[in-house]
Amino acid sequence: MQATVLIADDSIQNLEILQNYLDNAAFDYEIFEANNGEEACEIAEGEELDLILLDWEMPVMKGIDALRRLKSQEKTKNIPVIMVTGRAESEDLKEAFDAGATDYVEKPVREKELQARVESAIKLHKAMELIKRQKLEIEQQKEMIESQSNRELSMKAMEVYQKNQILETIHSDLAKTSQLTEGEAYKRLSKVLRLIKDSLSFEDEWKNFVTHFEKVHPSFFSTLKNLCPQLTTEDLKHCAYIRIYLSNKEIAQLLNITPKSVITHHHRIKKKMALSDDVKFADYIRSLDN
Repeated sequence: MQATVLIADDSIQNLEILQNYLDNAAFDYEIFEANNGEEACEIAEGEELDLILLDWEMPVMKGIDALRRLKSQEKTKNIPVIMVTGRAESEDLKEAFDAGATDYVEKPVREKELQARVESAIKLHKAMELIKRQKLEIEQQKEMIESQSNRELSMKAMEVYQKNQILETIHSDLAKTSQLTEGEAYKRLSKVLRLIKDSLSFEDEWKNFVTHFEKVHPSFFSTLKNLCPQLTTEDLKHCAYIRIYLSNKEIAQLLNITPKSVITHHHRIKKKMALSDDVKFADYIRSLDN
């Protein structure tokens, strides 16, 4: 195992002892040295460290103060710190752990104990960093999959819109033709008009959309209904379209209403759900199944 360790102690003798102990360990350590807490913080902020051995009593800045500074900085807050101290009182140890210390080694330092504690702290740190990286990768992959799925759902929704636009056009054209038709031809055209108008209903398309939507966001509708059982199918449509990042204009096209009507409907849903005015409705809806 390779690791980078910073040793901070104002005693040259102690620095030499600790470095020798680590040099004798089974692992390969690259070692930095500091003579006070401030210098230790500066090195930590500029290097990629796996561990810090920090003496409690040092000039310029005490080890405990350096520890607090390290834990307050984004760059250094996750570096494990082992306090090397002759202060073994429970109050002192509590203060160190409360400040963020990972472990402590009591002076005079025993070689095997130091090696074991350093090895354990570094292994734990590396394992935690690996878990964080893997978690980040999983989240990124999840976001990519969700983004792709939302694009597919948006395309599905727009297909419904385009189909209904075509049917609306046909209906309009046939309506004009029917005005000029007489007898049986007029009756037949009227029947066709009724069939086309009936097919403009979103019911079947909505059910199909819900089937695809719930494959991507399986808990979305159930969460909404649990939060607000009063929501209607029309309300759920609006919420679903918001969840896949459709704009108000796109929602208006899908539902054959004006963008202003969309905004008004969203205010009504927000009121039903008893959301406060400072809550951003779209952000809230998109957070429900995360």
